[in-house]
Amino acid sequence: MRNSIKKYSLIIVNCLLQISLHINGQGLFEIAGEYPVMDRFYRNIPLLADNYYKNPGSILLQIPPFLLDETLSFPYKKRDGYQYEQLFADNVNIVRFLGGWSAIKNNTTIEEISKWDLAYRDLNGKIHYRWDLIPGRLDPIMEMGYSSPNIVLDNTPWCFPEIPWEPTDGEGYGQAGPPKNLNEWEKFIADLCTELVRRYGFEKVNTWGFRLGTEAGGKTRFNGTNDQYRAFYKSTAKAIMEVLPDARVFPYNRAGQGHENLKTLLAECIKEGIKYTASPISTYSIAKIDEATGTLNTNTVNPDITADGAATKMWYEMDAITNPSGLSREVHEYGWFLQNELGDRDNAPGARGAAGNFHYIMNLRQRRLDKLFHWSVIDPNGEWQKVILNSQGFMYSIWDYCTGARTVELNKILKNTPQSTQMYKCVGYFHNTGKSYIMVSGYNMDRKQQNRNRITVYIPKSEFYEQQLEVKYTTLNDSTDHYRMLRDDLASKSLLFAGYSNDDDYVPQFNTMSAQGKWCLQKDNEKYITRIKENLTLKSFAGTVEVTNEGTVISFEIRTPELFVLSLERSKISDLKNSTKKSHNVMLTPTSTKNTFLIEGTDLEYVSIYSVGGKCMLQKKLSGTSNELNIESLTAGLYLVRINQNGVFTNKRIFKL
Repeated sequence: MRNSIKKYSLIIVNCLLQISLHINGQGLFEIAGEYPVMDRFYRNIPLLADNYYKNPGSILLQIPPFLLDETLSFPYKKRDGYQYEQLFADNVNIVRFLGGWSAIKNNTTIEEISKWDLAYRDLNGKIHYRWDLIPGRLDPIMEMGYSSPNIVLDNTPWCFPEIPWEPTDGEGYGQAGPPKNLNEWEKFIADLCTELVRRYGFEKVNTWGFRLGTEAGGKTRFNGTNDQYRAFYKSTAKAIMEVLPDARVFPYNRAGQGHENLKTLLAECIKEGIKYTASPISTYSIAKIDEATGTLNTNTVNPDITADGAATKMWYEMDAITNPSGLSREVHEYGWFLQNELGDRDNAPGARGAAGNFHYIMNLRQRRLDKLFHWSVIDPNGEWQKVILNSQGFMYSIWDYCTGARTVELNKILKNTPQSTQMYKCVGYFHNTGKSYIMVSGYNMDRKQQNRNRITVYIPKSEFYEQQLEVKYTTLNDSTDHYRMLRDDLASKSLLFAGYSNDDDYVPQFNTMSAQGKWCLQKDNEKYITRIKENLTLKSFAGTVEVTNEGTVISFEIRTPELFVLSLERSKISDLKNSTKKSHNVMLTPTSTKNTFLIEGTDLEYVSIYSVGGKCMLQKKLSGTSNELNIESLTAGLYLVRINQNGVFTNKRIFKL
């Protein structure tokens, strides 16, 4: 009998980890998914020329000093050699570059607003140019070091259409009519490119990008037919190619449904040798209420469903027409939360936005997203000197330290079954040397569900392995969120808009909190800055860490909403000190039994019993410090008993007589 037990014990020692890695047939130390190697794909921003034309220097942004504090774990990585820059941006789109700006938005006449167009028509019908306006739209961009911008040729100047037209419900997008004479238009574009070369040099301008239109699939942006747009695009592309043979040229960023015209255009461009180098989109979510039930339609704010929607389907359909790697996949206007279920504009600036944006962007990244252009990551914009960082800024601060990392999705187990609206994503960013990072999001599609859970994350040895491991963390959740702090401060002073005062679960974007919110942010700015700096500083990890021969197991509590960040690196001291927790003492008596045995210990959660072949024979939740288990139904033989103590696993053996 003893020899038999010894033989079975050796088998279990050899297979112990393999058995423990499989629950219900899933290899927990296997990679759940892969992403492209982490680069700075998110470091791009659109700038609206019609917002800074009167004061070009207004976009020369200085980095807020608190972000440059070297005591932070994630100080902002400033671009070398430049006094000014846009936050988290290595490249820019200059939108509405040509003019054609909105008379309605600017509360003026077409005659007045058209004075800012780069082209105008004299009384004899001849086209003239205002090249003197170019420096105000481009020199500040160059001063910030953005030497290869994308010039967006969206609003056609007022002088080109036969009947200039701006929709009254177009939200101030401006002149949307197509040019009447494409020969006249083509000459204008070629002359514009020639002027850009004269001012900034051929070698530089030849690397620029040119996009024809902004979300021009609807009448408010382009009041022409599909045939007119395709002719418009090809005429524009030919003019650019004539002067700048290596420039990138591509059509508008499609938004919403419908892209058959873009597919047709791509096929025609390939046939005719015309450039079409990128497939840009705009992506937002708009929360909708189900009319029948009056509840949130979670599909509208589900990052998995949205990532498989019309936007990314277009990318795959374009691949069927051209080389699958031939078109850059880009998001030129990114937003996850555009409108919430209250009908308000909502960029979810706090913890919920951090979790939702992380989940959604990583979904897009898995679909080979190459470039993402985000809007400003600070509040407020404009003349205010004291600002705060929003949820995307927190996420990008971490990502700046993940550049070059192999990026994979990791397997995880949750202690409690999540509610139907809760979603979790776990991504590892692994460097060969230095620190590696893991980011875990808990996102609630229904913002009223904010339950906690305990998550266990499995890191395979092939990705990261250090026996002497130091783990630290930081997180953005409702208890650390400076936007929630500001919202609660306004509510306590009765300064929050009444519609939000009755809804504690809603953290509105800054501009909709209240007019007095701007004053409060300036007055009490240091308080919110302190909170931001705390969020950007790593702290001692209070969860549990178990380093095994197959990989590392990390367990901790996570909330929804929350974006939890772990840093991993080799410990600088021989012991792990507070960075890990050892297994608690646990006793199993007797070790040979016919019917029952006793498990004694602390923080007992559940037990799994496996056969020598690795099959799970029994699972049971544990409670307290002493639990009796009945194995009368099992056949005689040796079994592995795997005990979970608050995320720490202890393996024992028992022989069933």
